[in-house]
Amino acid sequence: MAIDLAAFAQERGWQYLATAPPPTIEGAVFGALLDAVVTDNVVASGPIPFEVGNVAGQVGGTRTEKFGKVTVTMRRRTSARSDHGYVGIRLPRALPHFVVDAHANGSSLPIPLDRKQRVSLEGDFDEHFALYAPAGYERDALYLFTPDVMALLIDETGDLDVEVVGDRLTIYSPHLFDLRDPAVWERLEQIVRVLGAKAIDQAENYSDPRAAGTDSNVAPAGRRLDQGFLSRRGVWWSLVLLVAILIVSLVITIAGIFGSFALGMM
Repeated sequence: MAIDLAAFAQERGWQYLATAPPPTIEGAVFGALLDAVVTDNVVASGPIPFEVGNVAGQVGGTRTEKFGKVTVTMRRRTSARSDHGYVGIRLPRALPHFVVDAHANGSSLPIPLDRKQRVSLEGDFDEHFALYAPAGYERDALYLFTPDVMALLIDETGDLDVEVVGDRLTIYSPHLFDLRDPAVWERLEQIVRVLGAKAIDQAENYSDPRAAGTDSNVAPAGRRLDQGFLSRRGVWWSLVLLVAILIVSLVITIAGIFGSFALGMM
């Protein structure tokens, strides 16, 4: 029997919205979608509060980087669209940006991650997932993704992608969730109970010594993975291209001025 989501949420004291804006996080999915809209959004209270929904948007995004005293913001849009089901869990503190990309669902992230950030773990974990961590945060990944956490990921989210960014753990499906199917809810609540509880425990004791003197629990270098054209390198090349265009434009303008001056002297 199909679930009436509005009634389902009301009975449990949860919030339901037919449409909602996406969470404001710079992640591998939400940070790579423009004009995104969330549908069937359920915000659930309880021992482990969580949020469920479906998100769809146009592949693209924005990234801002500082190069010395120069701040560069790059915004890029493509014609491709991407949609995902997701469940998000709030963590007690911010963590570095990690992505666990499931092999079982193929390449489902909107924009590929830079392969240089891949971290290999013990056992057969690499056969099921690709783990990505920012450069310099490989040991942090080993601290957080312990063998028991890896076993939970294999058992509970083997066909789903998992992301930690800021103080949020998000599990993504490469397809929209059928949130009117009771079996889907059974699985999502199981993931929240098991994986959510473990992630909260792991986050409680984490600290980033590189963050000393900053306004966050994580240093800037660990806050965002490099992702395709939204990588730091992509922003750098955009800056180089912009400078080259300005130089060419300046040369053309100067040449035009001198050309006009020469004609006037004839």
